[in-house]
Amino acid sequence: MSVPAQPLTDAHPIAGLVHLSGARRGTTQRLAGEFLTIGTASEADVVFIDRYEEEATIRAGLVARGTTYELVAEPGFTVWVNGKETEKMLLASDDIIEIGRGAPALRFRIYPPGSPAYKTISEAVSDCVESVRLSDDNLLKQTSMLAVGVPRELATQTSIVFRMAVTVALVGLAISTTLLASRSASLERRLSEELARVAGLSRLIEQSADQTLDVEDIEALRAEIAARLEEASGRIGELEARSVAVARIVAEASNATVFLQGSYAFRDVDSGRRLRVMLNAAGEPIRNAIGHPALTLEGDGPVFEVQYTGTGFVVDSVATGDLIVTNRHVALPWEFDENARGILQRGFEGVPVRLRGFLPGSATEIVVSLSRASESADLALLRASGLPASVGRLTFSDRVPNAGDGIVVLGYPLGIRALVARTDPAFLEGLAGEDAVGFWEVADRLSREGRIAPLATRGIVGQVTPTTIVYDAETTSGGSGGPVLDLEGRVVAINAAILPQFGGSNMGVPASEGVALLELERDDP
Repeated sequence: MSVPAQPLTDAHPIAGLVHLSGARRGTTQRLAGEFLTIGTASEADVVFIDRYEEEATIRAGLVARGTTYELVAEPGFTVWVNGKETEKMLLASDDIIEIGRGAPALRFRIYPPGSPAYKTISEAVSDCVESVRLSDDNLLKQTSMLAVGVPRELATQTSIVFRMAVTVALVGLAISTTLLASRSASLERRLSEELARVAGLSRLIEQSADQTLDVEDIEALRAEIAARLEEASGRIGELEARSVAVARIVAEASNATVFLQGSYAFRDVDSGRRLRVMLNAAGEPIRNAIGHPALTLEGDGPVFEVQYTGTGFVVDSVATGDLIVTNRHVALPWEFDENARGILQRGFEGVPVRLRGFLPGSATEIVVSLSRASESADLALLRASGLPASVGRLTFSDRVPNAGDGIVVLGYPLGIRALVARTDPAFLEGLAGEDAVGFWEVADRLSREGRIAPLATRGIVGQVTPTTIVYDAETTSGGSGGPVLDLEGRVVAINAAILPQFGGSNMGVPASEGVALLELERDDP
């Protein structure tokens, strides 16, 4: 080949060939010199394959022409530029060169004088796209090539500054993603806790609402509960008819069995503020999406209270006054309520608002307060104020009962609703004459009319352990804290839990735990 070249000057642009396919795909070879050879021979200036054939040859030449190069095919070889067959062509930047059909493709590119030896972002992406276009692979393979090729080009062929920036960005993205994932997990956890708290609050609101009797509910309540209590009432009559001694035990113990009525609120530990019902401008409760009152720590709405009932019994007095034994979960109900747990975990604490009791035959309420709660058993002592002089006192048995022993359980199962259901039509008509009957007002009315009395059920001891006495006497919620008596009228256990999954069996705290708690009170009042 004898093609005179034009000399290069200092201001001569920089030319290069980008390998778009083959073993060197993605790399760029800068051109320097007035005449360069291209081919498969090892001595070629531009070798476009790594594996040298047996008849390695020089197939074309590049001759410097001012600011570019002229491509000249060697005799017997054909080259293509931009898909057109040619023997000689002055190259322009971005021309695509194929030195024989099926040979690796090259892109000719001219760079300004002094340009650094790396690709711009657009050049890197453009070369990847062209490589994919020139391949004969199917669409799936081409897509895969593009997905892999672009990041590789950007990571290996662009400037160090850009690669460092990308690395920093990727590291930052990884850190941000990790932090976001962590925050997302935290938010998800908090959301779950919030949902649990809201669900708990909803159930607590419903629980409190159940303690109030609407006019429409009174007759339905009587029909609903009367059937449930009919059998228990019948058993009391049978019990009294069969045994004068047992009837006497029931009568005497009933006089000391207290109907407990209480409520508690939630207080923010940090601020000391209590959860309140949110009010609108008219002073009416704001309802949430499910119709329950919305709650807040702000404003001056009424304090949100959870209302409940339970049972207790009067024991021998100590120097500091009269005492009532009940369960810890009656004295401190928020510690045991699953619905309250989510609220307590959010930085709230339960605080008692009101706790009082009523004795059968007495129209005067008993003001009670927590004196001591056991740390080892479900027991508590309440200090009583206003006990009438005629009230009975129950004593703990010093004998552990045996399986098969007969027992009598006293209490107020189902609370106010059961007491109302046991009244006569005249009492119900009196309630129906009022617009709404509140939790506290119904108890006052029941007390004034002498309609508060415990239910007594009889059963046998099924199992005795150091910490639990199991028996089958019927009771239900609201009967917690009631005395479990032997047939001599002594307390052998304090009713504590219902086990419906075991055929209606119940569990009581042994009398020995009550004795221990009383001794602590006497020694350290």
